[in-house]
Amino acid sequence: MSGLNTELHALDIEPTTGALSVGLKTTTVFMANAIAVDGQARFLIVNGGSEEIAIHGLDADKHPLPATAYPVDGTNWNVALDPSGTTAYVPSPGTNTIFPFHIDAAALTMAPLPSASLASPPYTALAHPTSPLLYTANTDGSLGVFSIAAGGERTALTTDAMVATSGYPLTIDSAATHLYVGGSPPVWIIDVDGAVLTLNGSVEQPQDNPPIPRAFAWVHP
Repeated sequence: MSGLNTELHALDIEPTTGALSVGLKTTTVFMANAIAVDGQARFLIVNGGSEEIAIHGLDADKHPLPATAYPVDGTNWNVALDPSGTTAYVPSPGTNTIFPFHIDAAALTMAPLPSASLASPPYTALAHPTSPLLYTANTDGSLGVFSIAAGGERTALTTDAMVATSGYPLTIDSAATHLYVGGSPPVWIIDVDGAVLTLNGSVEQPQDNPPIPRAFAWVHP
Protein backbone atom coordinates (compact mmCIF):
# COMPACT_ATOMS: atom_id res chain seq x y z
CA MET A 1 0.00 0.00 0.00
CA SER A 2 1.40 3.40 -1.00
CA GLY A 3 0.40 6.94 -0.19
CA LEU A 4 1.10 10.58 -0.94
CA ASN A 5 4.42 10.54 0.92
CA THR A 6 7.46 8.29 0.76
CA GLU A 7 6.03 5.35 2.73
CA LEU A 8 5.31 1.88 1.38
CA HIS A 9 3.37 -0.43 3.70
CA ALA A 10 3.17 -4.21 3.41
CA LEU A 11 -0.14 -5.43 4.83
CA ASP A 12 -0.32 -9.04 6.00
CA ILE A 13 -3.70 -10.76 5.49
CA GLU A 14 -5.07 -13.22 8.02
CA PRO A 15 -6.44 -15.94 5.69
CA THR A 16 -9.45 -16.95 7.81
CA THR A 17 -10.87 -13.57 8.78
CA GLY A 18 -9.28 -11.39 6.10
CA ALA A 19 -8.02 -9.03 8.80
CA LEU A 20 -5.12 -6.75 7.86
CA SER A 21 -2.03 -5.92 9.87
CA VAL A 22 1.01 -3.85 8.96
CA GLY A 23 3.80 -6.33 8.32
CA LEU A 24 6.52 -3.86 7.36
CA LYS A 25 6.99 -0.23 6.38
CA THR A 26 9.77 1.05 4.17
CA THR A 27 10.66 4.13 2.13
CA THR A 28 9.83 4.47 -1.54
CA VAL A 29 9.52 7.24 -4.15
CA PHE A 30 7.62 10.41 -3.26
CA MET A 31 3.87 10.49 -4.04
CA ALA A 32 3.66 6.85 -5.11
CA ASN A 33 0.73 6.48 -7.50
CA ALA A 34 0.84 2.89 -8.70
CA ILE A 35 2.31 -0.49 -7.76
CA ALA A 36 2.99 -3.42 -10.11
CA VAL A 37 3.96 -6.79 -8.62
CA ASP A 38 6.07 -9.33 -10.47
CA GLY A 39 4.10 -12.49 -11.26
CA GLN A 40 6.79 -14.62 -9.60
CA ALA A 41 6.76 -12.40 -6.48
CA ARG A 42 10.44 -11.48 -6.83
CA PHE A 43 10.00 -7.70 -6.76
CA LEU A 44 7.54 -4.87 -7.12
CA ILE A 45 7.69 -1.59 -9.03
CA VAL A 46 6.42 1.67 -7.54
CA ASN A 47 5.66 4.62 -9.77
CA GLY A 48 5.94 8.09 -8.23
CA GLY A 49 4.35 11.36 -9.24
CA SER A 50 7.62 13.24 -8.89
CA GLU A 51 9.30 11.81 -12.01
CA GLU A 52 10.67 8.69 -10.33
CA ILE A 53 10.20 4.94 -10.48
CA ALA A 54 11.54 2.44 -7.94
CA ILE A 55 12.15 -1.29 -7.72
CA HIS A 56 11.83 -3.14 -4.40
CA GLY A 57 12.94 -6.71 -3.92
CA LEU A 58 10.66 -8.94 -1.84
CA ASP A 59 11.96 -10.95 1.12
CA ALA A 60 10.90 -14.46 2.14
CA ASP A 61 7.74 -13.06 3.76
CA LYS A 62 6.99 -11.03 0.59
CA HIS A 63 7.73 -7.77 2.38
CA PRO A 64 9.45 -5.06 0.31
CA LEU A 65 13.18 -4.49 0.68
CA PRO A 66 14.75 -1.00 0.37
CA ALA A 67 14.21 0.62 -3.01
CA THR A 68 16.47 1.67 -5.84
CA ALA A 69 14.96 4.67 -7.66
CA TYR A 70 15.36 5.83 -11.25
CA PRO A 71 14.30 9.08 -12.96
CA VAL A 72 11.40 9.22 -15.43
CA ASP A 73 10.60 12.26 -17.54
CA GLY A 74 7.24 13.96 -17.08
CA THR A 75 4.32 13.40 -14.74
CA ASN A 76 3.05 9.84 -14.78
CA TRP A 77 0.41 7.87 -12.88
CA ASN A 78 0.73 4.26 -13.88
CA VAL A 79 3.20 1.43 -14.49
CA ALA A 80 2.73 -1.87 -16.35
CA LEU A 81 4.81 -5.04 -16.19
CA ASP A 82 5.02 -7.58 -18.99
CA PRO A 83 4.12 -11.16 -17.96
CA SER A 84 7.77 -12.26 -17.81
CA GLY A 85 8.68 -9.46 -15.41
CA THR A 86 11.56 -8.31 -17.61
CA THR A 87 10.16 -4.97 -18.81
CA ALA A 88 8.25 -2.16 -17.10
CA TYR A 89 6.33 0.44 -19.08
CA VAL A 90 5.63 3.93 -17.70
CA PRO A 91 3.07 5.97 -19.67
CA SER A 92 3.68 9.72 -19.50
CA PRO A 93 0.73 11.76 -20.82
CA GLY A 94 2.58 15.05 -20.43
CA THR A 95 5.31 13.95 -22.84
CA ASN A 96 3.22 11.70 -25.15
CA THR A 97 5.64 8.89 -24.39
CA ILE A 98 5.81 5.41 -22.89
CA PHE A 99 9.13 4.95 -21.09
CA PRO A 100 10.26 1.29 -21.01
CA PHE A 101 12.75 -0.13 -18.51
CA HIS A 102 14.55 -3.46 -18.67
CA ILE A 103 14.47 -5.26 -15.32
CA ASP A 104 17.21 -7.51 -14.00
CA ALA A 105 15.26 -9.46 -11.37
CA ALA A 106 18.38 -11.05 -9.88
CA ALA A 107 20.29 -7.79 -9.44
CA LEU A 108 17.09 -5.77 -8.73
CA THR A 109 18.12 -3.09 -11.21
CA MET A 110 16.34 -1.25 -14.02
CA ALA A 111 17.83 0.16 -17.21
CA PRO A 112 15.99 2.57 -19.53
CA LEU A 113 15.23 1.32 -23.03
CA PRO A 114 14.74 3.55 -26.09
CA SER A 115 11.43 5.42 -26.11
CA ALA A 116 9.54 7.25 -28.84
CA SER A 117 6.81 9.88 -28.92
CA LEU A 118 3.26 8.67 -29.56
CA ALA A 119 0.41 10.20 -31.49
CA SER A 120 -1.83 10.30 -28.39
CA PRO A 121 -0.96 10.97 -24.74
CA PRO A 122 -1.00 7.65 -22.83
CA TYR A 123 -2.47 7.77 -19.32
CA THR A 124 -2.66 4.06 -18.48
CA ALA A 125 -0.78 1.05 -19.84
CA LEU A 126 -1.58 -2.64 -19.47
CA ALA A 127 0.29 -5.73 -20.68
CA HIS A 128 -1.59 -8.69 -22.14
CA PRO A 129 -1.32 -11.60 -19.66
CA THR A 130 -0.03 -14.16 -22.18
CA SER A 131 0.79 -12.43 -25.48
CA PRO A 132 3.49 -9.85 -26.31
CA LEU A 133 1.04 -6.95 -26.51
CA LEU A 134 0.67 -3.68 -24.64
CA TYR A 135 -2.56 -1.68 -24.48
CA THR A 136 -2.97 1.99 -23.54
CA ALA A 137 -5.90 4.21 -22.62
CA ASN A 138 -5.11 7.70 -23.80
CA THR A 139 -6.28 11.09 -22.58
CA ASP A 140 -7.91 11.90 -25.92
CA GLY A 141 -10.25 8.88 -25.68
CA SER A 142 -8.28 6.67 -28.06
CA LEU A 143 -6.94 3.23 -27.23
CA GLY A 144 -3.50 2.07 -28.30
CA VAL A 145 -2.12 -1.39 -29.13
CA PHE A 146 1.59 -2.19 -29.36
CA SER A 147 3.42 -5.39 -30.16
CA ILE A 148 6.37 -6.10 -27.87
CA ALA A 149 9.59 -7.54 -29.26
CA ALA A 150 11.86 -9.90 -27.31
CA GLY A 151 13.99 -6.97 -26.14
CA GLY A 152 11.01 -4.96 -24.95
CA GLU A 153 10.81 -2.70 -28.01
CA ARG A 154 7.30 -1.63 -29.03
CA THR A 155 5.67 -1.29 -32.43
CA ALA A 156 2.37 0.59 -32.71
CA LEU A 157 -0.41 -1.42 -34.35
CA THR A 158 -3.39 0.07 -36.12
CA THR A 159 -6.61 0.46 -34.13
CA ASP A 160 -9.48 2.92 -34.36
CA ALA A 161 -11.06 2.03 -31.03
CA MET A 162 -12.33 5.15 -29.22
CA VAL A 163 -14.15 5.61 -25.92
CA ALA A 164 -15.47 8.67 -24.13
CA THR A 165 -12.86 8.71 -21.40
CA SER A 166 -9.92 10.69 -20.17
CA GLY A 167 -7.84 7.53 -20.01
CA TYR A 168 -8.39 6.50 -16.43
CA PRO A 169 -8.16 2.82 -15.32
CA LEU A 170 -7.71 -0.06 -17.73
CA THR A 171 -8.05 -3.76 -16.92
CA ILE A 172 -8.43 -7.08 -18.73
CA ASP A 173 -10.28 -10.26 -17.75
CA SER A 174 -8.47 -13.51 -16.95
CA ALA A 175 -9.36 -14.99 -20.34
CA ALA A 176 -7.93 -11.88 -22.07
CA THR A 177 -11.09 -11.50 -24.14
CA HIS A 178 -12.36 -8.18 -22.78
CA LEU A 179 -10.80 -4.88 -21.78
CA TYR A 180 -12.62 -2.54 -19.40
CA VAL A 181 -11.91 1.17 -19.54
CA GLY A 182 -12.98 3.58 -16.82
CA GLY A 183 -14.85 6.44 -18.43
CA SER A 184 -16.67 9.62 -17.58
CA PRO A 185 -19.05 8.28 -16.34
CA PRO A 186 -19.63 4.85 -17.98
CA VAL A 187 -17.33 1.85 -17.94
CA TRP A 188 -16.53 0.85 -21.52
CA ILE A 189 -16.33 -2.78 -22.62
CA ILE A 190 -13.90 -3.66 -25.40
CA ASP A 191 -13.79 -7.06 -27.11
CA VAL A 192 -10.19 -8.27 -27.44
CA ASP A 193 -8.83 -10.61 -30.07
CA GLY A 194 -5.10 -10.14 -29.61
CA ALA A 195 -4.31 -6.84 -31.29
CA VAL A 196 -7.88 -6.32 -32.58
CA LEU A 197 -10.04 -4.14 -30.31
CA THR A 198 -13.80 -3.76 -30.91
CA LEU A 199 -16.12 -1.57 -28.89
CA ASN A 200 -18.76 -3.80 -27.28
CA GLY A 201 -20.72 -1.21 -25.31
CA SER A 202 -20.75 0.57 -21.99
CA VAL A 203 -22.31 0.28 -18.55
CA GLU A 204 -23.83 3.39 -16.99
CA GLN A 205 -23.67 3.79 -13.26
CA PRO A 206 -27.27 4.00 -11.97
CA GLN A 207 -27.11 7.17 -9.89
CA ASP A 208 -27.05 10.93 -10.24
CA ASN A 209 -23.60 12.41 -10.65
CA PRO A 210 -21.81 9.02 -10.73
CA PRO A 211 -18.15 9.01 -9.76
CA ILE A 212 -15.42 8.73 -12.36
CA PRO A 213 -13.76 5.30 -11.96
CA ARG A 214 -10.18 5.48 -10.69
CA ALA A 215 -9.32 1.80 -10.23
CA PHE A 216 -10.54 -1.72 -10.97
CA ALA A 217 -10.06 -4.87 -8.88
CA TRP A 218 -10.99 -8.46 -9.73
CA VAL A 219 -12.60 -10.87 -7.24
CA HIS A 220 -11.87 -14.50 -8.08
CA PRO A 221 -13.66 -17.47 -6.47
